[in-house]
Amino acid sequence: IAVPVIVFVPLCAANALRRYGKKFNTAAKLLMYLPGVTCSVALILSWKYMFDPNVGMLRSVLGLFGVTKVSVFDSARTAIPIMSLLAACTNFGANLIIYCAALDAIPNDYYEAAELDGANKRRQFISITIPLLNPTIVYVFITATIGALQIFVIPQLMTGGGPNGASSVLLQYMYTQGMRNANFGYAMAIAMFTLILAIVLAMISKKVSSEKE
Repeated sequence: IAVPVIVFVPLCAANALRRYGKKFNTAAKLLMYLPGVTCSVALILSWKYMFDPNVGMLRSVLGLFGVTKVSVFDSARTAIPIMSLLAACTNFGANLIIYCAALDAIPNDYYEAAELDGANKRRQFISITIPLLNPTIVYVFITATIGALQIFVIPQLMTGGGPNGASSVLLQYMYTQGMRNANFGYAMAIAMFTLILAIVLAMISKKVSSEKE
């Protein structure tokens, strides 16, 4: 869930910011980048408190509609999307800045010529922006995938992998096998698999970056 959101939502946001002035762009990028530099533990605990079924903000909002208690972390159908959204928010600002820098490198002549030919904003985005940003999109996709493989703190602090291991991720499973079950060989195998996969993705990312340069 998190990877497509991390890749495409910042792209659409960066494209929308092109229509505004420099001051607005700077302020927007600063606000959107803040979650990425905030302490991850503090951010996760804030979200966990916000969705608390007893005192959270979600309970107060739903209370206006007569819903007294909802525990979103008791079901994988709600817990996993919420954790994915949090993971996407922490990486949103960095990818937004990458896309904004790539968009600034596209000459305005292309858009002016397309506008003279009668192309609207949507057609310009599909026919000009996306093809020219293809190396950047691939780079962001690969780095987002590597980041998704490294997710550990969010499910560990939010749900502990529950309910019944439904929201457990790869590194959390490795931690459980090694530190709790003392199954060190199995945990090492998981770690090596993750390392090899990350190396392969990093090599692809390096190749894409070289082609872009």
